Formats: sequence, structure tokens, C-alpha cells
Amino acid sequence: MQRKINFHYPTKTICSIQKKHQLGASYINGLSQQFTNDIVLVLSAYNAGPHRAINGKIDGPTFVKDEFVELIPFSRTRKYVKLILRNYSYYKFLVQNEKVDISQFGF
Repeated sequence: MQRKINFHYPTKTICSIQKKHQLGASYINGLSQQFTNDIVLVLSAYNAGPHRAINGKIDGPTFVKDEFVELIPFSRTRKYVKLILRNYSYYKFLVQNEKVDISQFGF
């Protein structure tokens, strides 16, 4: 991971919270680019690995994100994706007083 994003710090420095956040943000940014900002695929790739999201990707006009989420073969990843999407909508409403149209996620 460090080599992939050109992140050169000694291993003990990576233990700091700030460096962990920097690594995580860089990784999510790369996944967002790889999956063209499709939040469902990005979250599943983050949790189960990009190769798993690619293997499960469904293309075409009948692709519905909630169907994709329900077809994630790993229950832990499926629950993770649902939880993050739910919490995202809560956050937007509580902190920014903004309703989130969850239909954008296919739900």
C-alpha cells in the first residue's frame, strides 16, 4: 500500500493516527477513481478488496445498486456497506441539516 501511493515513512511513523488517516484517505481516493465514484463499489472494494468488487460488478441498464449490495457474497461486507450508507445519510441530516436521497444508492 505504501509503495502504491508513493508514501515513504518508516513503519513506526505509520502508527500515528494522522498517518493512518492519510493512508486511508489516499486508498479511498484511489478506489473512487478506479470505480468512477460509485459509492457502493468503493465501499465494497474498501472492505473486501478491489478484486472482489470487480468480480461482483454488474454492468448494464438493469444494474440496481440495492441488488448488488444484497448479492455481495460476504455477509460482513454486505453489512458494512449498508451501515456506512445509512450512517452517511444520518450524518448529512444531523450535521448539515440536509436530507439525503438514498435512491442515489439504489435504496
